[in-house]
Amino acid sequence: MRRLVRQMVADLKLPDPFDVELLCDRLGDRVGRPVKLMRYPIPWDVRCHGLYIRGQVIDGVAVDIIVVDSAAPHQNHIILHEAGHGLLGLDEGTARSPVLDAGVMRAIAPEVDADAIRRLRCRSRYTDREELLVENFATVAGLKISQQRTSSAMWVPPDESGVALRLSQMFDALGGHA
Repeated sequence: MRRLVRQMVADLKLPDPFDVELLCDRLGDRVGRPVKLMRYPIPWDVRCHGLYIRGQVIDGVAVDIIVVDSAAPHQNHIILHEAGHGLLGLDEGTARSPVLDAGVMRAIAPEVDADAIRRLRCRSRYTDREELLVENFATVAGLKISQQRTSSAMWVPPDESGVALRLSQMFDALGGHA
């Protein structure tokens, strides 16, 4: 498993400095469809922080979607975990995984097709080999990103970039890193 994870990280060619949009572009090149990142507040009782949804048609174009919980403090890790699902081409879950409630899913990501919602599974445990594999991928990729010389590794939604810039400037003025 370690060798496969290291190979996945190497094959994806993580952007340096890390950039989520560029990561999605590179993942899209690998899966053969654009990958769109969507940020939504996912209710705590859903018990998952991200989803990878294959082959949705948005504006006439088939795309894969990574949905990330906008309230989660570890968004980069979630994005990397979901990217691992995309890289492996794994299914949306197993019969043992709980099915996401369609009403909850429509509230989280209204653009997602109803057929895809029926296939989505939410896994919050790593008892399945595939979940363990993508979690290891996210951890190894995250460690590689943390070793980059940049302090801008955190994905910042466009509507919050001004706040992030001010915080970064404040930390730089104090001699630290954001």
